Amino acid sequence: MKHRKIALFLLLYAQLAPSSFALQIKENDPQLFLSVGNDKFSYGLSQNKDDQLTASTQFHITLPNFFADFAINSITNRGYKTDLADPLTFTSGRYDELLLKAGTSINLYTNSELTFDLTAETGFYILGNFGMDFAQNINHKMNGVSAVKLEYKKFDKPFAPLINSRLDFFWQPEDFIKFNVSTAFNNSIFYFTEQALKFGLQLGNKTKFSVFTGYTWKQALNSSPCLKAYKDVTSGFNYGFSLNTGFAKLDFINYTKPRFGLGTISVDFLNLSKHKWQTSDLHFFTGACCIINTEFLENQIQSKDWNNFSFYYNNKYVSGFKKNRVNSSEYRYERDYIINTIGIKYQQPLLFIQNWVSPYVEVGTGLATFGLQKLANHIPEEIYDSYKYKTKSFWQMEANIGLNIIPQSLLNFGSACYSLTLYAGTLIIPEYKKAGAQIKQDTYRATGWQLNPFEFKYGFSVHMGLDF
Repeated sequence: MKHRKIALFLLLYAQLAPSSFALQIKENDPQLFLSVGNDKFSYGLSQNKDDQLTASTQFHITLPNFFADFAINSITNRGYKTDLADPLTFTSGRYDELLLKAGTSINLYTNSELTFDLTAETGFYILGNFGMDFAQNINHKMNGVSAVKLEYKKFDKPFAPLINSRLDFFWQPEDFIKFNVSTAFNNSIFYFTEQALKFGLQLGNKTKFSVFTGYTWKQALNSSPCLKAYKDVTSGFNYGFSLNTGFAKLDFINYTKPRFGLGTISVDFLNLSKHKWQTSDLHFFTGACCIINTEFLENQIQSKDWNNFSFYYNNKYVSGFKKNRVNSSEYRYERDYIINTIGIKYQQPLLFIQNWVSPYVEVGTGLATFGLQKLANHIPEEIYDSYKYKTKSFWQMEANIGLNIIPQSLLNFGSACYSLTLYAGTLIIPEYKKAGAQIKQDTYRATGWQLNPFEFKYGFSVHMGLDF
C-alpha cells in the first residue's frame, strides 16, 4: 500500500511539475518609467483637495530578475474637521516621503490558464522636507491658485525600514482577458502597516486596459496627526484603472469615502524605440480646454471610424481651487464642475498633403454639472463647519470644428500612435439663465463667472490611437 501511494505521488508530480510547481524568479521585460502623479488628474471621478497625497514623482526600473523604485511624495494636512472649534488642538502641517525600495517576483504555480506569484520588496522611507512645498507653490502660482502655506512637521524617527509582500493569482481564460486577485502585506517599521485586497480585470494584448476595486486597512505607527490623517484618508474601499501602451501609461486610484484620488502619467524610455502599433482599435484624447474663462482638463474616447464617422464620449472637469479675484476672502472655494458629452464625429483626411491635416466636425449633448463647497478647514479660529452649496446639473449641447495634425503611423511608440488635435467650438446650455443664476449666486465670489447662452471654447489634446 505504501509503495502504491509513492507511485501515485510520483505520477502526479510527473504530470504537474513541468508546468505547475516551477519555483523560479520571473523574467521581466526591461522598463524605465518616469511617473508624475497629482490629485489634479482626477478624470472628474474625485476631488482635487490639495490635501493628503497631493503630488508624487517616481522612477521605476525593471530588469530581468528584479525591480526598483525611487519616489518623492508630498503629504499635506490642512486640519481635522472635528478640530475646527478649538485652535489649541487644530492639527495641520506637511511632510515629504522619500521612498527607495527594490524587490523581485517569484512564480509559485503556472499552468495553461492559472498563475500564482509572490512579490517581495525591501527598502526604506525617509520623512522630512525635500522641497515639495516649493514645487507645489510654483505650480500654483503659474495656475493662479493660492499658495499652500503649511509648516513642515518633524518625526522622532524619520527613517523607516520597510518589508512588503504581495500574492497575485491570475486566471486567463482567453488570450485577450485576464482576471487578478491580489493581497498585500506592507510593513514599515516606525511608520505604518497596511493590508490590502484587490480584484482586477485586464483587457488587451498590446495595449492593456485594467480596472480594479479593493479594500485597504492601514494602521499608523507614529503619533504624527499628519500621518494619521493621511492613513485615514487612504484606508477603506477604493477603485481605479490603468491604461498601458508600453510607452505611455495612465493610472488612477480613487478612495471612495473621502473622494480622494490620484492620477499618474508615466513614460517608459526603454520602450521609446519599440513599435508594435499596426492599427487603431480605439482612440483616446487627453488635454485641456478653456470655457467660461476657466481651464478644464478633458479626456475623450472615440470609436473606430466607419466611412469617416465615429462616436465619442467626452469628459471635461475642474476640481480644486482658484484664487479669488473678485472678493477677498480667507476661505477656500472648492469647485466641482463636470461636463459629460456623447456625440458623433466626422473626419476627412486631406490626401493632397499626405494626411498631415485631417479636419473634423463633432456635435454632441449631455450634462453640465456645477457644484461648490466653502471650506473653513485651514482657518483654526473658525467655529463652524464647511458649507456645501447645492450641486445642479443642466442639459448642454456642444459643436466643435478641429484639426487632427500629423498622420497616423508617423509617430508610434509601443502599441499606440500619437498626433495632436486643435479645436474650437461652442457650449450651449438652453437653461443658461437658471444655470447662470446658480453660478452667480454660489460661485461669483470665488470666480466671477457670467454665463452666456453660447460659450466659446477652445482646446488641444494629445491623440493616442490604441492598438489592442
